[in-house]
This record gives sequence, structure tokens and C-alpha cells, in this order.
Amino acid sequence: LRRGRVALLLSPNSLHFPALSLAVLSLGAVLSAANPLLTPDELARQADDAKPFLALVTGELAPKLRSIAPDVKLVLVEQLLADVAAEVDDDETLDLPAANIGRDDAALQFYSSGTTGRSKGVVSTHGNAIAMAASLERAWGGGGGGGEKPQQYDDHDEAYGCVLPMFHMFGFSSFVMGTAALGATAVVVPGRFSVEKTMAAVEEYGVTRLLVVPPMVVKMVAAAAGDGEPSRRRLRLRQVVSSGAPLQREHMARFRSCFPAVNLGQVRILPGYLLQLLP
Repeated sequence: LRRGRVALLLSPNSLHFPALSLAVLSLGAVLSAANPLLTPDELARQADDAKPFLALVTGELAPKLRSIAPDVKLVLVEQLLADVAAEVDDDETLDLPAANIGRDDAALQFYSSGTTGRSKGVVSTHGNAIAMAASLERAWGGGGGGGEKPQQYDDHDEAYGCVLPMFHMFGFSSFVMGTAALGATAVVVPGRFSVEKTMAAVEEYGVTRLLVVPPMVVKMVAAAAGDGEPSRRRLRLRQVVSSGAPLQREHMARFRSCFPAVNLGQVRILPGYLLQLLP
């Protein structure tokens, strides 16, 4: 894998997802992440468009790639990680050759949701990715736009709850680029979104900031309202950030009544890849 070649990454959310993604980018190669819920035919169409040199795939999902071109090399993530662990000591640093990557070089080829026809590949450059990471580092490192940061918190206290899919640009920018730029802790909650599983992880691991999409906010409110005692958990959570679509005012009001100690904001994308946090 080298500069200009495409690597297809097919994996659920995991701790290895950011490491593999950044490794691909460090070589000057182009990363194309895929939705694990796609059918084999849909994955084959995406691969036919992206023309990957290799596919990084978990063993569980590997059968879904049976229809892609036979010249695409399949690399099982579990085997790759095992090989690296066997060959490299924990305290060893590898000196990799410089890739001479420029800001205008392609870095990512992510695919649209296909709302107006078939899904389309959208290319982002290294300059785009750097700007995105810098924007999030500035926003979150400066308190996240949700008012002054409480005195008892500093940046080392922050823990970000990851329930967003990392193959999607919202999840990728937040948990591959953003938290890495901050050097912050990310708590990955695997599998499909579950309010009970998510809130248990928020409590157990001291999550302070949770990034979600509007349907997740609605489910959190419904669960808290049905619980009758939403405050029974000992939460450090102080901010929930919603994006991907507008959050209706009625849901915002219900959320604030159920979680009065939590700041709720919305992120929207402005022209030029700027991020704005709305109260």
C-alpha cells in the first residue's frame, strides 16, 4: 500500500478503526470506509467505483466482500494486528519512509447516503482532514462552545462517548481526527445504538461529552421519561452534541427536562468545512 492507492476499510466501530485509518493516511494512500450494513452487491458497487488496491476487513465481515474484483487483496484485520503484535515490541518505534504528502493530495473517499440516486464517492484532501481536526481541536479544547468549562474540569478530564459509526464522516471526523488531535480519551460503545448500553458506559467510564444524531436524543428522552428516575445514575456527562439533521425544539425541551445538568447543542457544517455549535 502506497501513495495514491486506495484502501477499503470494512469494520464495525472498534479501537483499531482509528489506528488503521491514520496508518493508511500516513502512507499517502486514500482511505475509503464502508458501511458494514451494506449488502455484498452494494459493497461490490462501491469497490468498483473506488477501485481499492486492498481491503482491510474483519473476519466476520469478510464474506460480504465475495463479490468484489478478484485482484483486490483482502487483509484480515485480526491477523494483521496479531502479526504486528508478534513482530513489534510495545516500546519500539518504527521509522517509516516519508510519504511527501501535500495538502491537496486525496486522503479520503467516503460515500454519500444515496438520497438522490446511487451513492456517490466524495473525495476529501489532506488539507480538508487537517482543517477538520484543527476545527474540532479548537472548539473542544476551548470548552466546546457550550459556555465556560466548569472549574473542576480540564482537558485531561474529558472523555468522549463514541456511539456514532466511524465509517460516516461525522463519526470519523470526531473519533478518528478530533479526539486524536486533542489526545483525548474516547469510549467506544460497540454494536447498534442502545440507550441502556450507552448510559451504562457513560456512567462506568465517566464520559463527559456524548456525540449523537437526533434519533438517539429522542430515544434517550423516551428511556429517561419512562424510567421515572433519570437522575439515579451517577453521571459526569455535561454535554450532548447532536448533528446530522436538525433537532426539533420539542425534543430539545424534553431532553433538558430529563437531563437538566447536561448542556445540549447542535453542530452544523458551514461552507469551508467550518463547524458551528448551536445552543
